[in-house]
Amino acid sequence: MYICRIKPYVFPRVNLLNSISVDKCIHFRRTPDEYIAFYIVKGDMYLMEDQIHYHLREGDWILLEPGKEHNGYKISQHCTYFYIHFQTDALTGAEMDEQPLQELLKHNKMEALQGKNITDHIIIPKLCHARSHIAYDTILHLLNRGRQYFNAYKEHSDLQTSCLLLDLLIHLSHIYSKQILSNEDRNIKRSTYIVYDLLREINFNYAEKFSSRLIEAKFTCNFDYINRIFKKEMEKRKHI
Repeated sequence: MYICRIKPYVFPRVNLLNSISVDKCIHFRRTPDEYIAFYIVKGDMYLMEDQIHYHLREGDWILLEPGKEHNGYKISQHCTYFYIHFQTDALTGAEMDEQPLQELLKHNKMEALQGKNITDHIIIPKLCHARSHIAYDTILHLLNRGRQYFNAYKEHSDLQTSCLLLDLLIHLSHIYSKQILSNEDRNIKRSTYIVYDLLREINFNYAEKFSSRLIEAKFTCNFDYINRIFKKEMEKRKHI
């Protein structure tokens, strides 16, 4: 599987951000010197990059890389899509087997659950199918807002556009991670979520008193059971 990693806390520079609708059109051939992302709002797009064919449908995202030739390989009867042209030195792409990728994404997820949410990389999909209603609406909302920032001609609107692109990439990373870990998520026990939800509750409200009755009401579980799994999980953490 081909994935991209981007270093956090480095803002990409957005050169173009807009949408377009085309009918009976085939994408022209080019070798860009910047990253180009497409998000399909409606219709189909038929793209080839580096001799790999991509049939993109509504809700699909693709990231095209600098130095790699791309072009259309078939006429699109109709396509409405957003395009983002941007530059960054913080992004790298590489092939990764599915099992190591799952392990990496699972590790990142568990680190976040444990409150160790210090990001040293963001996994960005080259190709992502954000087709659910929630994902589609979220991505579309961010892109429309990004276009407003890009065309605002106000001081620091370029930084707002860059921040929004980073936010968009993080959302796509979450969507991609959820898709890759769809089976793994079922294996993460509900008890694990309860423990780390309780731990966050204690950390955020450390000055408050927590009674067994309050904990039972909040987590709809027997207090003895919560106490038992909490101790067990904390024992695990000592050996991480």
